[in-house]
Amino acid sequence: SRSLPRAKFSTHTFAPVTPFVTNVLNFLQEYQVQFTRTQEFCARIEALNLLEPMQAQVTVDGGESMMLSGFQAVNRARLKEVAAEKLSELVATDELELLYLHLQSMNNFEALKDRLVATRAVPISENGATQDPAIVH
Repeated sequence: SRSLPRAKFSTHTFAPVTPFVTNVLNFLQEYQVQFTRTQEFCARIEALNLLEPMQAQVTVDGGESMMLSGFQAVNRARLKEVAAEKLSELVATDELELLYLHLQSMNNFEALKDRLVATRAVPISENGATQDPAIVH
């Protein structure tokens, strides 16, 4: 029988470390690394004053209005004004790419609005499912 390594804390020995536990621990460590990296990235873009509060309002057929608020977006004009030295830092850490991906993603609001309007126009069956197979919940 194969012997598994044992987890140690101080001088105590606990149960064997299974591959499942190892995978969970690896996931949690990587998650923590990415969480920290995200916090640092957000602090950098806040320090560069790139974020601005945003809201999106959609009016669907029939006049019903819906609002999405409480989020921030990168201001494209402010990004263009960032000093070359700071841009170079963003390029070196691949963070400039993230900013451009974010800006591109913001262009999807119009398509999201169109999908919302289309979803609202499709009849809903008694079990709550749409009657249009093209719309997935």
